[in-house]
Amino acid sequence: MYELGEELPEDGIYDVNRHLLKALLTSLHCDVTDLGILADDYDTVRAALDAASASHQLIITSGGASTGSHDHVAAVLKDLGEVHAWRLAIKPGRPLAFGKVGNAFFLGLPGNPVAANVCTLMFGQPLIRALSGGGWHRPKSYPQKLGFGVQKKVGRREWLRVFQEHQNNGEILLKRSASHGSGILTSMTRADGLVELDETTTSVPEGSLVSFIPFASFGMGDA
Repeated sequence: MYELGEELPEDGIYDVNRHLLKALLTSLHCDVTDLGILADDYDTVRAALDAASASHQLIITSGGASTGSHDHVAAVLKDLGEVHAWRLAIKPGRPLAFGKVGNAFFLGLPGNPVAANVCTLMFGQPLIRALSGGGWHRPKSYPQKLGFGVQKKVGRREWLRVFQEHQNNGEILLKRSASHGSGILTSMTRADGLVELDETTTSVPEGSLVSFIPFASFGMGDA
């Protein structure tokens, strides 16, 4: 993991999540402390989370919450605090972890940039509002017509990045970028909001009315 602007080796990746999340959290009126890039080491992660828990209401990490040999976040959370939820049936964002470290709440986001951003909006933003005394509120959504068909697995909740496209007949359809994989960050930056598909849905034909959550519901973008 390398800072933006540093020379990138062939097997390296830039740290884009930290800068995106700092901007997003600042827009949600959070006082953000940047802990930097932590080494893929259990003791380093444990020490950082332990220290942060003493002076913060909420700790957010990105990456390291999966089950690989270099993923230590879940293990530290189990040893140092409480795990309330981990590895949810959602897409994007399956490795999401939630719990407490000391008196601080903890949200472990996936390392995938799209998943990290979606999970911050769907879980982090309501949690921040609740910690601020505003209560837990689901983002506002409204029905809108889908301009493409989609298939999904039963038992999993999914969020699709979509943009609104005005048709010649005055109708507005929800479309998505040709490149819409979970690792394609532009599928998020070019989107107007999210389509939420619940666990019971398996097939959504083109032209169906779906639940559209505009980014304005999170206090960002234009509805």
